[in-house]
Amino acid sequence: MKAIDKYLAGWAEEESRAAAKLPYSGHVLVIPSFAEGDGVLATLDSVPRGTRGDVLTILVVNEPVRASTEQMESNRRTFEALEERYGSGTPIPGFAHLRLREHPRGWLVTIDRRGGRALPEKQGVGLARKIGFDLAFAVAVQGKGPIAYLHGTDADVVLPEDYFTAADRPNDDADTLIHPFVHRVEADVGGAIWAYEASLRYYVLGLRYAGSRYAFHTIGSLISMTPYAYAAVRGVPRRSGAEDFYLLNKLRKVGEVHSLGSKPVVLSGRASMRVPFGTGPAIARILNDAEASRNPPVYHPAAFDHLREALVKQPELDAFQTLKLVHALRDSRYPNLGLNEALGLAPFFEGTPGDDLASVCRAMAALERG
Repeated sequence: MKAIDKYLAGWAEEESRAAAKLPYSGHVLVIPSFAEGDGVLATLDSVPRGTRGDVLTILVVNEPVRASTEQMESNRRTFEALEERYGSGTPIPGFAHLRLREHPRGWLVTIDRRGGRALPEKQGVGLARKIGFDLAFAVAVQGKGPIAYLHGTDADVVLPEDYFTAADRPNDDADTLIHPFVHRVEADVGGAIWAYEASLRYYVLGLRYAGSRYAFHTIGSLISMTPYAYAAVRGVPRRSGAEDFYLLNKLRKVGEVHSLGSKPVVLSGRASMRVPFGTGPAIARILNDAEASRNPPVYHPAAFDHLREALVKQPELDAFQTLKLVHALRDSRYPNLGLNEALGLAPFFEGTPGDDLASVCRAMAALERG
């Protein structure tokens, strides 16, 4: 376990000392929360019972150093809602920004990264995840029993009841698990969310057809990983966006990544500009483009044929190199097509393209599971 020892050696002592003061739990779940107000309660309510005893949920309420007044007020409402629902809790001795509360499925520890402990610019959600996962890792290493996976999601999701059960099933000794997902339609987003989800699923199906070792979704709300894998990649990248993409790119290099076939995590489909990449900004862009809402642009299927040939010669291409190649092919030889036209040409899609993007998403999700 050299990776674990090496990662521990690089720590500040803070996480290790804090972990020693937390109760043992069979599962550890990390949830970063930024400007969610009382909406975080729905996610906390959805945390299911653990198959290994109590669940320790680590909620990292954070904001950037230049947070707006509205964002700071939303975070304040988060703490008000937590106190109303779970009580004031118990401070962790020596850690003024940590507080422990009882939760119906175990325990809830909050990490307050506001005000004087706000996150530096350009580190955002990546650092928030890392703060939570570093503490989760310390709990796993110092725990009184084995913790198979460190789980991570976001503060605007709903977890399925078999979330922990699915992770405990035999998973081919996978070091990383990707939970399935579906988006819920938020007010005023119309078909934009299905257009976005369809483009995500199309790309993963194309990668799978090409034989890529990176044919899985890179969504931070869906990742579970072993403590060993977390240590081996030196934690979550400190990035304000795409931290999940780069984390999974590294995780695949140190072990197997397995996409689960269990019930889906329900993701928020709202428009948002809180982060530079991801669902929120993508939905905001699609909402400003009526054609993209009906028939979103995706990569030409021929690009995946070319990728398939390239991977025979260079099977070591990672997720970033693969994306660069697909973009180069798009810019030089195979311009993007509308989804309907692309699916009609794609050898990796079985079904009939149509205007009902929700149905197309369900058909592609079924292909992923199959």
